[in-house]
Amino acid sequence: MKIEITLIPKGAIINETKVSSVYLIGFIGDRIVAARNERGWDIPGGHLEEGEELVGGLRRETEEEAGISFVDAIPYATLSLPNGQKYMLFFVSDSCKLGNFIPKPDAFERDLLEVETLIERYYGDKDLLRDLIKKAKENIE
Repeated sequence: MKIEITLIPKGAIINETKVSSVYLIGFIGDRIVAARNERGWDIPGGHLEEGEELVGGLRRETEEEAGISFVDAIPYATLSLPNGQKYMLFFVSDSCKLGNFIPKPDAFERDLLEVETLIERYYGDKDLLRDLIKKAKENIE
């Protein structure tokens, strides 16, 4: 089964009850903030906690995993989970700032990577990540 990206029209209402996790493609210049965990290199993000708002969860996850903050983040795409009941929500930001990074069991390392370097190091579907990044760039240009 091929996972497909669904783009979110600007200003669309997001059904928060269907969001299982949030992720950030965070740019600083032409580079993307990435974190290395037990699976390998990835963009920061993760599951929402009970009752957590989308952007609040995104802020918590990006701080925990990559020691970054952001001013604005635009929701731009979803990936449906296999059961079709929940989906992953992707945000993009070009207002990221690096803060203090402390390695932890779920985030060993942080780096600012060129797009192709991140894709080479990514542990998952490289074509899917390339497409997510391409669509992220289109939303901030």
